[in-house]
Amino acid sequence: MPKPTTPENNTSKSSREEYLADLLTHVEVEYRTLATKYNGLHSQDPENLNGRLDEMFAYVLGAKYAQAENLDLDDVLAQQTQAQAAILTFDNLRPVLSACLQTYLYKLSAEDILPTSNGVVRGILEATKPYIPQIINLTYVECKDYAEALYNKILEYTHGFVTALPLPNISPLTDNALTTAPKVEYIPTGVILPFDLTTHLSRVINDLQADAITTYTEVLSEAPDISTLTPVNNSTLKEVACLLIGRASAPYLLDGELVIHDETVNKYYRVVPKIGSDNYAAYGFRVYNYWDLYRRIYRQQELLKTSAKYKEYYAKVDQNIPDYNSDAEIDPFGIDTNTAKNSTLDIDELLGHLKFEPLPQGDPQRRKEIIEKLAEWDKVLTERINDIFDDPHYNKTHAKAQAEYRKNIKPIQYFYPTNVFISSHKLAAYTYYPQEYSDLIIRKPLDPETGKPMTYHIHHVAGKGSEHDNRKHNLAIITKQLNDELRYTSRPVIYRDTRYNTLKSYCSDTSAGNYVALSQSISSLTSGDQVSFKSRLYTIDPETGDILASDDPQATRYTYNGTVYDDLSSFTKAHRLSYDAIQKGIKRAKDAGKTEYKHKKFRFYLGDSNIIEITST
Repeated sequence: MPKPTTPENNTSKSSREEYLADLLTHVEVEYRTLATKYNGLHSQDPENLNGRLDEMFAYVLGAKYAQAENLDLDDVLAQQTQAQAAILTFDNLRPVLSACLQTYLYKLSAEDILPTSNGVVRGILEATKPYIPQIINLTYVECKDYAEALYNKILEYTHGFVTALPLPNISPLTDNALTTAPKVEYIPTGVILPFDLTTHLSRVINDLQADAITTYTEVLSEAPDISTLTPVNNSTLKEVACLLIGRASAPYLLDGELVIHDETVNKYYRVVPKIGSDNYAAYGFRVYNYWDLYRRIYRQQELLKTSAKYKEYYAKVDQNIPDYNSDAEIDPFGIDTNTAKNSTLDIDELLGHLKFEPLPQGDPQRRKEIIEKLAEWDKVLTERINDIFDDPHYNKTHAKAQAEYRKNIKPIQYFYPTNVFISSHKLAAYTYYPQEYSDLIIRKPLDPETGKPMTYHIHHVAGKGSEHDNRKHNLAIITKQLNDELRYTSRPVIYRDTRYNTLKSYCSDTSAGNYVALSQSISSLTSGDQVSFKSRLYTIDPETGDILASDDPQATRYTYNGTVYDDLSSFTKAHRLSYDAIQKGIKRAKDAGKTEYKHKKFRFYLGDSNIIEITST
């Protein structure tokens, strides 16, 4: 199953190509299994086809094709057999499949760049259509079903494989083709897309064949009113809920927080998020295969029982410990074994060994503690094996035991090594605003001016400090640029009845002067104070804390042809003049007691007024 991608970067070429490579790898695994299942077309008596629907379908299609083309049926069936063997070889299919998948990944028109009249190409495209949303958004694809669909559709569009050979000479698309090929929108607007942040978690659960998940939870003192709950419509998190509780459960949002409902006893558990250094919250899940954990423990305990040294160290009385049989079936449940009759349970008790117990259902905190206790015991057993069988180079028994550990115990991986995190505010935004999230966050609409994808972020309306308040009214989906401005540590600025979200945007939009210099000038500004900077006065609104900027009535202003300029810099920029030269010239003229200063064609009249009139000759 394809790897997850970081949502902010999932439109980059490298992210797409990484996703494509991983998708092909997982499809290949399933396709090779399928090839074993369907190997040997027409190996049965055509009058008695049992259990091979593909063979029956191929025979019907082959017969129709032979009749339509006036061909010998036996020749057609022989062609089908030969072509099917080629189609079942994934290496033959890989370059064609890769090119077809690229058309969806990059939203290219397949009709313009691929020979879509070819049955193999058409079959692949048709098989891939149901998975277009997942592929475009780089999310989870059920590869077993997809591999089966590829085989069936190629069979259908090649008359039962008879026209599949020769395979089309297609290679993965070049960088030039990816950038110049005509674009097409495969996913119509209005469709709610799958949540983009559970892909990795879904892959981990699937790859590990998980049967348990743990996280930090708190039980709610009372069941909330059903009207305050919003269902989380995500298949992965629904599975997480069941694996967390161990029985039928469902995920909801309550005031923006993830809660799990244990439907059997009508109890609700709040999933406790982790608050990061950026003040954002995230839910962390640990994924386990509880059965595999016990398999490891059982096999390690059985291996240790073969050692007299181990018995001497850990058993308090002598016991006849049976020889370890590495070929015996390992059954941690103890079903259909004779170990109990031979007092193995007594030996295990004397050695402090654990016996299998099903993971209890219900309380997720208790389930978490049990798994963690067993995981620690697994580590202890591994240390004991290394201690007891510590001389594999010179002791054959030790060497055999270490080899047994490496072969039959060490490969059993029962947990994913790190917590898998899901952003709390993004989950809340998707749950409360699924259409907007799909259209703006996942699809990334194109900027009408530049034609490039626009990036949207989840904004917390209450501003800085409310990043882990994910209630519906505190969330809005806005452009990244606006979100960055609103999250900026600067106070908003009000100037001439216009609100600027940050001091930086105020400086750039109103020519208020150098941003760093202004920041330093007003850094200690408090309510009741006033600071003058570049012909403007700055105060603090006592109610909102916003910065209030106004034009200083005493500041020098410049007029030219009926236009008033707030400062000399505005005038020089408008007329492409040297600010430094004019500023120094005016200062020299004033110091010399002159009432005029001339620069090129401009004449500056320097009187006692704070208005300097400018004329041109």
